[in-house]
Amino acid sequence: MIIIDKKTIAEYLSEYITNISAKEIKNLVEIPPPEFDFSYAFPCFQLAKFEKRAPNDIANELEKKMKLPDYLETIEAMGPYLNFRVKPEQILQNIFTLQEDYGRIYEKLSKTTKVSSRIVIEYPSPNTNKP
Repeated sequence: MIIIDKKTIAEYLSEYITNISAKEIKNLVEIPPPEFDFSYAFPCFQLAKFEKRAPNDIANELEKKMKLPDYLETIEAMGPYLNFRVKPEQILQNIFTLQEDYGRIYEKLSKTTKVSSRIVIEYPSPNTNKP
């Protein structure tokens, strides 16, 4: 059972992209806006600098070259982005596996240790002395 996240997508992409490391790829993988019905997106601008080609061409080439793993529904190139849609049953499996941890931001350092990121949301008001 694998948890599908940016790291998983980055490791999969690193099989096809040799110019940059899996760690750098992970930093580039992003979650697309809601109007695009995809789970993850990889912008090909960084690769365009190395290969001196248009990012659209690189995205299209990667789409044709990549084999679809069993946890992904589709891989689709849209302009300079390579988009990934995770299978709905895989998302459910992630939810059932992670349970309370699903949706939390953390990095697994080892099987026994994990570091949680704390997010502070501040609501400023016009008068700081009164609520």
